[in-house]
Amino acid sequence: MNWKTIARTIKATGRDLGRGGRWCVFVFALLMTAAVGSAPTVAAEPAADEDPELDEVYRVDAIIIEGLLRTKRHVVERELLFEEGDIASVADVEESAQRLRNTQIFRSVEYEIVDQRIDAFDAPVDGIEGPEGRLVRVRVEERWTLSAFFQFGQGGDTFRLLVGTMDTNLLGRYQHAEVMYSRLGRTNSFSGIYRNPRFLDARQQLSMQAALSNRLYTFYDQDGAIAGGFLRRRRHGSMSVEREWRRGVATGARTSYSADTFNYGAGDDIRREQQEAAAGLPAAMQTLQVGVNARFGQLDRDEYRQEGTVFTAGVYQNFHFGDVEPRSSQFRSSFRYFADLPRDSTFGVRGQMGFHTTDLEHMYFSAGGLDAIRGTLDMRHRGPHHWLGNVELRVPSLNSHVLVVQHVAFVDAVGVTDHAFQIFGLTAATTGVGLRVIARDFAGLIFRVDYALPAFGADGPRLSFGAGQFF
Repeated sequence: MNWKTIARTIKATGRDLGRGGRWCVFVFALLMTAAVGSAPTVAAEPAADEDPELDEVYRVDAIIIEGLLRTKRHVVERELLFEEGDIASVADVEESAQRLRNTQIFRSVEYEIVDQRIDAFDAPVDGIEGPEGRLVRVRVEERWTLSAFFQFGQGGDTFRLLVGTMDTNLLGRYQHAEVMYSRLGRTNSFSGIYRNPRFLDARQQLSMQAALSNRLYTFYDQDGAIAGGFLRRRRHGSMSVEREWRRGVATGARTSYSADTFNYGAGDDIRREQQEAAAGLPAAMQTLQVGVNARFGQLDRDEYRQEGTVFTAGVYQNFHFGDVEPRSSQFRSSFRYFADLPRDSTFGVRGQMGFHTTDLEHMYFSAGGLDAIRGTLDMRHRGPHHWLGNVELRVPSLNSHVLVVQHVAFVDAVGVTDHAFQIFGLTAATTGVGLRVIARDFAGLIFRVDYALPAFGADGPRLSFGAGQFF
């Protein structure tokens, strides 16, 4: 992408988006130009299967694992593509190390292939000489994963507080468990989560969740005035299983049950009056959801950096009980792409698209505020059909042994509609800059602050902050 291309893009879209939209497109094009211009040339890097060193094959005479304090040895062995006595290539060892990094329970993972043979394995089999023997030494440095956590976020005129305890390496077995209290605006919620990424010691994930949640809904008209709202109280439970069949290919199934009631608690008179003038409170209902999903691609992680592409899609059937429509169908898809650039920089893209056949407004997709589009009010844009896009360029200015400080430039955009054939329309877009402060020794401990400039259809608070990356 060059400057002429940027100019043509801005000119072509400017008539529809206006001045703010042209600025949003301009920043988006700059981020794309920076990513493409900074990325290594593909032709200059040989593919993994063309690298002679990665193709070298050895007999693994012994596996030495160093650095384990809390983690069980079998957790590491389970991620390896080989066992003692197997034939393995250097590429197999590298892929095994990356699998260990992707667990995110280790601060660093290194390996060494040592020319140290075991005589007992050197005898020819049936008179045929096999590959030379080697010792594979794996060195890991564990993260501290058991912790109480305190997270907060401010965005879209809504404050969120999370307090709880979690362990991403429960009993040293690479299992995740957490209990959490959350306060969103003026509502309180409680939840518990258990996740086993290696269920039955295979590459399959079992997830279970139970929650008592409260959510204050606010609806807006096209001009941004409050058009109604209410408090939803929900009891919820879910379970899902995902099986990885090969690298980058997985399928899964999910089921959940929720029971919802509605009232005007924690709201104000404006919401109540507008809601009563419109349709009143929704009827109490229960929903049983069943669905299947698929995942293609993989994201590789190394501390705070990510690289790779992953696409997910799922189809879900909802069975509603109560004085409501009997059923609805839903399709959800997501796309994430991360490129590891020079100087430890990262270019990231997140995309989502979904369709829902429901007429129940509280089940619509909503965008704004905390985790969808910066610089907009919470739940500002709502509809049964939607798309969402986020682009970030993250450049570290400080990279010490303890902390990493990243500077961020971003573009957020969303489209929501009542009609599926209008799905590609633009509803709102913002652009801006941000800062991240990352603690390297603690998994997920990231402080975030962003300042958004409205570009098109956005009219919310510009400053937002919280814990964790935006995506």
